[in-house]
Amino acid sequence: MRGGIGRAFLISGFFLAAASAQAAPRFTAVADQTEITQDDSVSVKFRIETDSMGPIGELEYSAPDFDVVQQYNSNFVSSFYENGRIGIRNTREFTKVLRPKRTGSLQITGISLQADGKNLMAPDFTIKVVAGGVATPPPKNYGGGGSGGLRGAGK
Repeated sequence: MRGGIGRAFLISGFFLAAASAQAAPRFTAVADQTEITQDDSVSVKFRIETDSMGPIGELEYSAPDFDVVQQYNSNFVSSFYENGRIGIRNTREFTKVLRPKRTGSLQITGISLQADGKNLMAPDFTIKVVAGGVATPPPKNYGGGGSGGLRGAGK
């Protein structure tokens, strides 16, 4: 009986120590492209990794020169063994697909999120938006499809 109580305290102490040794949450924001045309969109992935399953606050950011055309979220949990410590890592991703309203160097700023009682910030970044592409006209005197599709073929 005595060994059982000692083991219970030992196991409880192990999990208590593991819980108190949680790593700080990690928050990032990354765009899939840094230069697009005005006809394109950019996908921005906001990612938060915590060693807890606690609630997180609302994602905040400012992108007044973009319209949100699509958004989706994902959540996954993984276990890890790191430096003699067993833990669980919770990863949540918020993806926003943004379409520019104009050309220029457009900024996404004020990127923040609350997690584990902390206000987390990610660096601002800029997306360069150039004028939309216009189809290049065919060369002058181009005969089109013709025989075999070659210029001047069949003439």
